Amino acid sequence: MKANVIKKNLNIKVCCFLFCAMGTMCVGNSQTKSKLYLEYIDAYASLAQEQQKQYKIPSSITLAQGILESGAGTSWLATTAKNHFGIKCHKWDGQTVTHTDDEKDECFRKYFSVTGSYKDHSLFLTSNSRYAPLFQLKITDYKGWAKGLKNAGYATSSTYATRLIDVIELYELYKYDVEESSSAKKKEETKFADKETGIYPIVIINKLECVLAHQGDKLTTIANAVDVDVKDLAKYNEVSTSYVPQKNEPIFLEKKRRTTNSASKAHIVRQGESMHSISQMYGIRIKSLCKLNEVQENYTPKLNEVLRLRM
Repeated sequence: MKANVIKKNLNIKVCCFLFCAMGTMCVGNSQTKSKLYLEYIDAYASLAQEQQKQYKIPSSITLAQGILESGAGTSWLATTAKNHFGIKCHKWDGQTVTHTDDEKDECFRKYFSVTGSYKDHSLFLTSNSRYAPLFQLKITDYKGWAKGLKNAGYATSSTYATRLIDVIELYELYKYDVEESSSAKKKEETKFADKETGIYPIVIINKLECVLAHQGDKLTTIANAVDVDVKDLAKYNEVSTSYVPQKNEPIFLEKKRRTTNSASKAHIVRQGESMHSISQMYGIRIKSLCKLNEVQENYTPKLNEVLRLRM
């Protein structure tokens, strides 16, 4: 009889303990939201939505990955290299940093801006065949995306999918997967770009980041404004450090490509254009442009001449 009473009391205590534990878990799930996370979401939600519009990656997934991978923008990679998604160098022509992650002194991509990191994250997912099945899912299926990213090996953590889903649901990131009106989105996108680069909003040409020169700018002026070494800027744009760009000329913040993604296969030369100015329009290297057209690198194109941009 005494044993039964002890057992009964023990069961009551266990039940009370479990109830309290469950109550704590419930409180944990409804905990006060992180101010840091909220600030990150407020800063980059419109950028994530722009990526969704262009690349069909759910905004909720992009934001949740950015939060987890960058510590909501506070990690060493995020603050030093503006790398918010932990993308390693692989085949990368841009600037890099060395950082110890899974292994010692690994090579990671460095970006001029967070916009570049978000853009590259989209390109990384869309150009890698192992993520192809994800693009068959509905844009609102964030759970399918989270599990698919984990299964495809984006992260090594066994709880990666669960963590993504938890962040999405706690912060209601799924609401960003619903399209905004194009006018509202454009306004927000411009505001974001201006905030990040001051007087030089970021422009994307040929999947590359660039800014547009102002009247009277020198290359050194732009280099100082965007915090890029003038020697690097000169190298990326195939000019000297004393170069004075034309108004609205694209100045690339990373090395130009060997090919262009332009919808046009050819360019008709206009008055005053050079192989360099044409290469700047399309984000293609001068050497590659000349090779396509079987001319020397010092070639001067003729007015109304048709130049090939791609094969």
